[in-house]
Amino acid sequence: MWNFGLGLGIFEQYNMSARQRIYWTCQFVGWGVLVIGNVVSSFLVDQLVFEIYFASAVMLILGIVISHTFHNIANRLEWTRMSVLPLIPRVLIATLLMGMIFALLYGAISDLFFSHAKKILVASGGQIFIDIINFSVVFFIWNLLFFAFHIFDNFRAAQIKNLELKAAKTEIELSSFKNQMNPHFMFNSLNSIRALIDENPARAKEAVTKLSGLLRNSLSLGKKQLVTLREELEMVEHYLAIEKIRYEERLNVVYQIPEEALDLEVPPYMVQTVVENAIKHGISKLKEGGTISLMADLHPEHYLLFIENTGFLASAKWEEGIGISNTRERLHLLFDDAAHFEMRETGQGTVQVRIHIPNNKKS
Repeated sequence: MWNFGLGLGIFEQYNMSARQRIYWTCQFVGWGVLVIGNVVSSFLVDQLVFEIYFASAVMLILGIVISHTFHNIANRLEWTRMSVLPLIPRVLIATLLMGMIFALLYGAISDLFFSHAKKILVASGGQIFIDIINFSVVFFIWNLLFFAFHIFDNFRAAQIKNLELKAAKTEIELSSFKNQMNPHFMFNSLNSIRALIDENPARAKEAVTKLSGLLRNSLSLGKKQLVTLREELEMVEHYLAIEKIRYEERLNVVYQIPEEALDLEVPPYMVQTVVENAIKHGISKLKEGGTISLMADLHPEHYLLFIENTGFLASAKWEEGIGISNTRERLHLLFDDAAHFEMRETGQGTVQVRIHIPNNKKS
């Protein structure tokens, strides 16, 4: 989480500097286009004199100073965080004030420095009102683009915040589920060894040795959100070795996992949990024992895991167990609706668990 926070902070700093570059680029380009248009129009009517260049420079400076000042005021008043409806009257009033300030300052400078130009403030009372309207239209377009950007940016920021909250909630829930799975797994393993102590002490010792290796693997896997199928199956094999000591010939295990499927990622303890339930609710209930089969079927966009065991679903209240319910929840949290968990009887004296997961094989 610390690394993610640090990375997010660096990204935000970079993002702010990028936004500042975009802002100033738009300022100079926008007002520059207006100034160039003024120069070109004067050239077309053969009135391009030094005073036009000077007036254009004044127009550029005034436009940037006034719009940037409003930019700072709007940020301090938090107008950029407002919704559209309360923003409309504020923007309209501010636009008119900006146009008025620009027209008055531009008119005063014109009257003061342009001796041959038509007077704006002194001799022509109507000209100032025309300039106020014209420049207000310019600032209205500027404000429209400015606030449209912020409205979009606020919407995007809200989406990112919602995603971060959802991710944090998901991580907490996944950690909670994994914390529940660890004692659940330990209980089942120790229960199997306890059954061997009276029946066959030597095999019980062998099972304890295998359990220690199994726990080493489980501790490392339990820290991850996803593990490779290869890692998960290694833990399953250790667990089944313990159960094989207990059930002997009553337990048979069949693996039909293609090599290319071993690098696929699954939630830790997922296959392990299904196998535990297969033994607890299937094999252990049958006097003659049975077989557990683990199979995988790889497709371009998804893959299927099948865990079958001898037994009957009607007598095994699978969905009431914490292991299966947590497995369903973890699949949903990690893959949303792209993952499916299904359990059914095949009609041939076996129960099949079918797990559909998006293809996330590491390259």
